[in-house]
Amino acid sequence: SRAKAEAKLENMLTYITSGWAIKVDGKTVAILETDSEASDVLNEFQARYHPSSANRTLLSLSIVEDVEIERVAVEPEQLGTREQALAIMGTGQKNTHSYRVRSGDTLGGIARSNNVTVSQLRQANPSLSGDIIHVGQELNLASNSPILHVRTVEELRVTESISPPVHTNYSNSLWYYQSQVTESGAAGSRDVVYRVELLNGIEQKRTTQRVDITKQPVTKVITKGTAQWPSRATGLFR
Repeated sequence: SRAKAEAKLENMLTYITSGWAIKVDGKTVAILETDSEASDVLNEFQARYHPSSANRTLLSLSIVEDVEIERVAVEPEQLGTREQALAIMGTGQKNTHSYRVRSGDTLGGIARSNNVTVSQLRQANPSLSGDIIHVGQELNLASNSPILHVRTVEELRVTESISPPVHTNYSNSLWYYQSQVTESGAAGSRDVVYRVELLNGIEQKRTTQRVDITKQPVTKVITKGTAQWPSRATGLFR
């Protein structure tokens, strides 16, 4: 009947709407309903890496990858939320490769050298029993790498302690194995300005821009003994 035919046709139809795709290096990573929502997601992602303390000042911020927002035709179910888009850009895609255990390896050492945690290593290798691994054993290494990388340059202002210099005197009034602090000295302080380069909030490089000594350190003095037992008897014993 006509009614059945219309119902069947309706089920076969695919509804198309418009969305706004966030493309990273030409690849679509998320699709939002409006262009302003897509822009807000990018701005919010970058804002994660703004300085969070008063002694840090943002000098520059840039996204490493080529990013663009483009209008696309999509099915409604392809539209994502802000939270989904932020999660995708922040955690990225899963990278999986393997590592063959060598002599001297430990689980913690393998995790550190491959930038994963021990818990991630265990999760990727359910067959692991405790910390026991064997030479020649192949382990799965799974990690997430972000899709977007934000490069920031900050000015960091800190006050640092200056360790007191140490001066050593020698005295035969103390045995060779003895020493004592004759002047305790005192630490100094300095105000330092650094230029810090970060990638997704992780420090990559630090250079000193300015140093102002606010308090000079006071030298610590240690006296060490030089006296030794006589090597042979110098008198008679009766």
